Amino acid sequence: MFFAYRRDVREAAQRVSFVNQVSHELKTPLTNIRLYVDLARDASPAESGSLLSVVEEETSRLSRMIHNVLTFARQEKKTLELHPVPADLAESVKRVVELWRPVLEKSGLKVLLEAGKPVKADFDVDALEQILGNLLSNVEKYAAGGEVVITVKDDGSVEVRDDGPGIAAKDAERVFEAFYRSRNDLTEGVSGTGLGLSIARALAEAQNGS
Repeated sequence: MFFAYRRDVREAAQRVSFVNQVSHELKTPLTNIRLYVDLARDASPAESGSLLSVVEEETSRLSRMIHNVLTFARQEKKTLELHPVPADLAESVKRVVELWRPVLEKSGLKVLLEAGKPVKADFDVDALEQILGNLLSNVEKYAAGGEVVITVKDDGSVEVRDDGPGIAAKDAERVFEAFYRSRNDLTEGVSGTGLGLSIARALAEAQNGS
């Protein structure tokens, strides 16, 4: 009975921490959106374009965060359902990479896409976009400069490789845990809910992937 009580208390504390963390993370893009909309309203036409591009980036960031939270909630409730269909994996990956290319290049990354011929596979297109988006979001946050190479292989797998500093051995086994974020100079000051990689793995496994 005592151990069950401790478990319930621990789970309740985790839920409160999750709500507080997500609320905090959502405030940042919302604050930036309001700020840059106000600046664009008073700016010249030449200046407003660059200001509104920041609003667009922050809106996309906010959308990704909300999407991740909703996916996590469905996963926790065992209601996560995907709908794999026959499609061209290479074409879907190209579309996602081109959406991310401006953001990655703005961060000083050279984006290389290796996806020549069509690769037919059964997958959930929206889930693929979320998986790849979460991986590229991490590249944008942590891989300062260098290259990011996205490769679509003939066997239907996708590889994302970058020149970033990598993951410490002590963290390698835990990076796919929900809410886990390694604590070091690399992650200091970088926003995030700690859900991205956990959700990427869950969405891959839901399609018999890894």
